[in-house]
Amino acid sequence: NTYDYLSVDACCSNPPYSQTWEPKAGPRFNDYGLAPKSKADYAFLLHNLYHLNNNGIMTIVLPHGVLFRGGDEALIRENLLKKHNIETIIGLPANLFYGTGIPTIIMVLRKNRISDNVLFIDASKGFFKDGNKNRLRQRDIRKIVDTVIERKTFVDHYSRLVSYKEIEENEQKNTKQKEEDNKLMENLLKEKKISCFFDVIIGMDEKESFTKVDVIELVRKKLAIKDKTVYVGDTIGDKESAEKLKIDFIGVTYGFGFTKNSELNNKINCFNELLNL
Repeated sequence: NTYDYLSVDACCSNPPYSQTWEPKAGPRFNDYGLAPKSKADYAFLLHNLYHLNNNGIMTIVLPHGVLFRGGDEALIRENLLKKHNIETIIGLPANLFYGTGIPTIIMVLRKNRISDNVLFIDASKGFFKDGNKNRLRQRDIRKIVDTVIERKTFVDHYSRLVSYKEIEENEQKNTKQKEEDNKLMENLLKEKKISCFFDVIIGMDEKESFTKVDVIELVRKKLAIKDKTVYVGDTIGDKESAEKLKIDFIGVTYGFGFTKNSELNNKINCFNELLNL
């Protein structure tokens, strides 16, 4: 009730990524769900979608994390797909924007759609280096636009039109895999092979890009536990060092959700929950 409702034909936005906010139910979110307090990405998206008229279209730039994060965001993502709002997802090169090096996506949505398919475009490799940033060339932009407008169903290694049924099946497979990963995680904890393990997704849903040293330092700060020494590392050698010292070891991965420590299994996906990163 703080402003008069306005509907628009089109909306284009690039909101701050993974910003904190105070979730509050309302007409903008009632049909989809509330974004988590720690990440307002879907709150921005649903605000824009709410203000589209019945034939409206919108585009929004978001971090990659919105495509796979679980919890409340998974529910919102599911509702957007069920209601056929998502029309196209375009993967962009990393390091395009000032202030962050993370790879991003452009999501194209409509207020009302009959078709349930989604066009996926991988435009992450089409760019040129300009100093310390990446830039889209005119031909890169033209290729993206032509693919979207012509809705090309398949371009090898570039675009594919995917049905809702296929997306749903993949989601079920991913859910099953996560359950298996969590079970493996629990067994490792019970066997005291590790004290805890988590993934830090670098270059995806974090606000900044980090080096290995930065990540390990971040974890040390997060684990400021009195009277407890913790060894942080990402290799078998680090784990062996911790065992020799007879102290707890925490495995850290700083890639795209997969640990490089084969002994801890490269399928473990225990994301932000453990340490509330």
